[in-house]
This record gives sequence, structure tokens and C-alpha cells, in this order.
Amino acid sequence: VASTAAEWLGCCEHVFELAEESLGIGDARDFLEELRTLAWKATELAEGDERFGAFVVKKSKRSKKSSEVEERSEDLARTSVAPHDVLWAKTAARLRTKLALTGGVGALRTDNYISVGLLTMTLVSETLSRSVRYEARGSSMKALRDAGVESVGAQLDVNMLRTHLANVVLPHESRHSCKRRALQLLGDWTEFSHAGENSGGAMDRSHASEEDDAEWSIVERLASSDPNESVRCAA
Repeated sequence: VASTAAEWLGCCEHVFELAEESLGIGDARDFLEELRTLAWKATELAEGDERFGAFVVKKSKRSKKSSEVEERSEDLARTSVAPHDVLWAKTAARLRTKLALTGGVGALRTDNYISVGLLTMTLVSETLSRSVRYEARGSSMKALRDAGVESVGAQLDVNMLRTHLANVVLPHESRHSCKRRALQLLGDWTEFSHAGENSGGAMDRSHASEEDDAEWSIVERLASSDPNESVRCAA
């Protein structure tokens, strides 16, 4: 079932890309709004993992007091590692991110500053959350990277994304591929923010500099303690 769902999402992704090439992003968004809404609902990661993921509780044979072991096993078992489940999660996270980067959907359409904040918060709490599988988180970050900083800045709150990566994702990320992507995005988004702040007042730049110092002190500490050379080099 999950593999079929992943194929359907892949077909939607190609339809959106073809429509954008022929009509432009704005016109394609209006023309395919119903399909975009349906695809957005179909890319709910937590719901998908619950629907497709295997839920198997592994009981400990060594300890009589196995309640804690069972509870931890339940949390891990909610996320199936079967290839079709992983494929669905990666496809769903990528498509959900692309939908956000092309104007949002329904009540989350980026028509004003408030909706931009809500859409960014939704993306942060779902595809970039610590609670989702790392494959989905990595897929979402790859989509953000491939879109380019200008596209991300036009549709989402870059400062909110930056703060989330530095304070929430990186301190707890255990996968090297996700760490490298997060570090690359953090660097790109910091440069983008600086470019916009250079046109602001001195007070704005001073406040931004303090935030940068706090975020990058976290990055330096994490990178210096990481044994993976590629992660340290990325930082």
C-alpha cells in the first residue's frame, strides 16, 4: 500500500512540475488547487507512518521488568524501516516541502506575512521535526537546498527556519547526512539574512548579529565534538 501511495505522490509531483513549466507557478497553483490540497493531505507524515508503518513490540527476554523496554520498542516500531515505507516518507516530505515553496495550500497559502509564518511553522513542526524519521527530514532539507535560498526566502520565514535548525535540529541530529544538509542550509540562510539586513538600520543589524553569534556558537560546539570529518568540514 505504501509503495502505491508513494507512486501516486510521485505522479502528483511530476504533474505540478509540468504545469509550472507551461503555466508558471502562480497560474499552475490556481489551476491545480484541488489536486494540491489533496496532495497536501496525503503527505501528512505522522498519519502516514501510523497507517503504513509496522507496529511490532519487542519484548525483552532478559528482564522481568520489561515495561520500559516495551515502551521504547513501541516508539521505535512506529517507524517501519521497510523500503516501501521509507520511500513513501521521503516522497511525502519532499512533495510537502515543494508545495510550501510554491505558495502553500488552502488556509496556508502565502498571501500575507501571517500566512508565511504559519506555513513555516507547519513545515518546521512536521517535515523538520525531531519526531519524524530521519529519511523524511533529510528529504525535506534536500528539497529546501535544491530550491535555492531565493525561493525559500520568497515563500517562508528564513529566520524561523534558521533558528529551528540551529537550536532544535542540529543539537539532537544523529545522522551525518542530515547534519551536513542542515549546516549547509544554515550557512546559506545566514548569508541571505545578512544581505537583507544590510539595508536595515544599525539596531536591526546589532540584534541580528547577537542571534548569529548564539546560533553559530552552537554549531561550532557540535561540529568540534563530532567525530565525522565531513560534518566538521561542512561547519
